[in-house]
Amino acid sequence: MKAQLFLYPNSTGDTRVTFEADTHPGVTYSRLKREPYIAATQIEEALNQSRGTEVLAFWDECLGTFPWKALERFSESLDDIWHPGPILTGSAEPDLLRYVHPLWVYRPDPNANLAGAVNWKVDLRTAFLRAGVLRKLGGLDGGFETLPGAARELGFRWLMRGAVCRQQPSLLQNRPAHIERVPLVDRYRLVHLYYGARWTRYILMRRILGAHPLRELHAWRNGCAGSPGIGKALTGVAHRPLDVMPLPEKVKISVVLPTYGRYKYVAEVLDDLRSQTIKPFQVVVADGNPASERQPELYRKYADLPLEVIWVDQEGICISRNECLRRVTGDYVLFLDDDSRVDDQNLESHLRVLTTYGADVSVGPAYTHKRPELHPQQQAIACTFMDCGTTLCRHSILQEIGGFDMQFNEHLAGEDGELGMRMVRAGALMLNNPFAKRFHYLAPVGGARSSRNNLHRWRRWSFLPRPVQSIHYMARRHFEEAAAWDAVLQNWILVGWRRADGQPASFSWKARTLMAELAGIPLSLIRLARSLNFSREMLKEGPQIPSLNPTTNKRDRVEQQEGELTAIISA
Repeated sequence: MKAQLFLYPNSTGDTRVTFEADTHPGVTYSRLKREPYIAATQIEEALNQSRGTEVLAFWDECLGTFPWKALERFSESLDDIWHPGPILTGSAEPDLLRYVHPLWVYRPDPNANLAGAVNWKVDLRTAFLRAGVLRKLGGLDGGFETLPGAARELGFRWLMRGAVCRQQPSLLQNRPAHIERVPLVDRYRLVHLYYGARWTRYILMRRILGAHPLRELHAWRNGCAGSPGIGKALTGVAHRPLDVMPLPEKVKISVVLPTYGRYKYVAEVLDDLRSQTIKPFQVVVADGNPASERQPELYRKYADLPLEVIWVDQEGICISRNECLRRVTGDYVLFLDDDSRVDDQNLESHLRVLTTYGADVSVGPAYTHKRPELHPQQQAIACTFMDCGTTLCRHSILQEIGGFDMQFNEHLAGEDGELGMRMVRAGALMLNNPFAKRFHYLAPVGGARSSRNNLHRWRRWSFLPRPVQSIHYMARRHFEEAAAWDAVLQNWILVGWRRADGQPASFSWKARTLMAELAGIPLSLIRLARSLNFSREMLKEGPQIPSLNPTTNKRDRVEQQEGELTAIISA
């Protein structure tokens, strides 16, 4: 391993680290400057002078003994960044991203003691970086005022462009004596670089009425000025070759496929599964059609598939998926929608991403007739949110966190996103996989669109909750209260501006929508109140997440049988 060690600019006169570096072959060291624009040049020059450098290590001598063994483990890992996480960075900073993406799963800090959790909030007092990724995605942005601010932007940029950033609390043996905060001006600069002047003005308007309006105005003005930043890297520039690492042998993939009112489409899905290059180990179909409309003869045509059909009498996507998950026996679980088409390498593409990146979840994005190209953010392998259209995950992570929250069974908005939040909170690495994309029919009948409560049947002039009550429920379950209110506010406003897939945002459409929204404000306020009332009832009831742990389920069955036996004896 060839590494470059940068000592953080907190001179202590302690020569232990430099002495140890001299005894490790392949490790060179230098002292980092405190000014970000000088530090950025230092790092770039060090890489240019030694093209064979594999790892960049950053260390503050005030933190004690350098973790040489951890550096070796990092060099052998599949990750791109290691750092201690909230133990070093703290968590009492104003989070301006809350105003932009209140429900972004990677915005809050993960559990400080959770090793391997995805965390982009890098602190250069202790950090290991992959040199090859830095050459592709860029180093420090010298336009920031402080090193902590520049380090946060580097971590954010790397995460968004496909790097694997994990926290490893064990890098520090002791908690630091102080926390180096990111100043407000650098936080404004981060938002300005990635979301533009409109969002920074919006944040300023929200915050300027606080305790320090002049400080807020000064930070906003300076944060939005200066250099334009590192610039955008080409899409996919950080992609790893997916055909190098061997796939696991005798892989067992169980497919979860709920369906309702879509026999024409589900037959095409089964055809796609039949032609996969990696054959599914198990295909569990939850058929929720009424008894009078069921077509069991359809499934008999697919006797060559390891098909198990469950007839579900209760309506709802969550109950159907949970019924499937209770019967899953494979090592991996593929979630698949019944109105989607996938190519014959879909399962293999998912599995290659999980293997190459050491990931836990591979999410395939969707394209449609009116939107034949993937969204730019979906064209790269990078951390993402959960979508059950075509997604492969390790069965073990589901056994750890449980199935779908039944609170979403009737209020269809975010049931898969909430499952993904629990996965990420548990330390799972969830990646968007453009090589496992699906074609989404957006079938006009059946499925979730048959429910009167779902978003697909939203109407401006109705008394249905706006936004759907599960938005506030999910926000309060997983985020701070302020973020929950921001999420409700954004969804309450933006739901009225939804466009059909592929519909242009013309001036006439904007004018008509604005007039209708203004006229409908009284009704919208009533619907908002209904949404909050319903969500509070959901919060009182609490989550209804079925356990998928075999040990727990077995114990529950035994207790149920004992209870039934006791009742019989008593009778």
